[in-house]
Amino acid sequence: MKTLLLLVCLLIAPFVYAQTDLALVRTTGEAVVYAVPDEIHISITITEIGNTVKEARNKNNEVSKNAIVYLKRAGIAEKHIQTQYQYVNPVRPNYKKKEISHYEARQSIQICIKDLTKYETIVDNLLEVGVTTIGSPSFKTTESRKYKDQARQKAIVAAKEKAELLAGALGQSIGKAHDIKEKNYSYSAPLAYSNVAVSSNESAQGGDTFALGQLEIKATIEVAFILE
Repeated sequence: MKTLLLLVCLLIAPFVYAQTDLALVRTTGEAVVYAVPDEIHISITITEIGNTVKEARNKNNEVSKNAIVYLKRAGIAEKHIQTQYQYVNPVRPNYKKKEISHYEARQSIQICIKDLTKYETIVDNLLEVGVTTIGSPSFKTTESRKYKDQARQKAIVAAKEKAELLAGALGQSIGKAHDIKEKNYSYSAPLAYSNVAVSSNESAQGGDTFALGQLEIKATIEVAFILE
């Protein structure tokens, strides 16, 4: 039995060595593709104060209700309107004392806008119904998987072309890929609109201030090719 085991090990050892002692050229390919956004995500906040917890919550609920009613009338599907949180906090002017001056109720709602032409009108009207703050827009595409794959394919081609160039400079060529690894993937939204949140005491009007821009989708692939 020991003799048989020793024989198997001797047969396997050269094979393992041959597989791990390959002449390789390892390169990294990068590629960027661009996509036009087809939806905008924004977060709105309603903040109301009252002399009691009930008063603050009721005032907040009223504005939140009006905002949701408006959004549905504006064509926003119910599944694209989601309440994130609601809480009521006591406000004490002097933290060293226990006296409460009033209560503050705050609620956040996440919205997805599919018709991008309505964005500025929706922002204006939400402020009109009493929404306190509207966060910066987040631009997205529903076809992100397609653009990711395009970036990956282009990155692999770039890695192969680079490997061929390097091998050719040495008078050699490349064979099959030995291993492939995705090193990095990034998805960048355009800085096409102000990053400063719009509040109820500011005007949302600004002329030609809204531009969709493009989403930048970048892939980095590392490939090792066998040198021939």
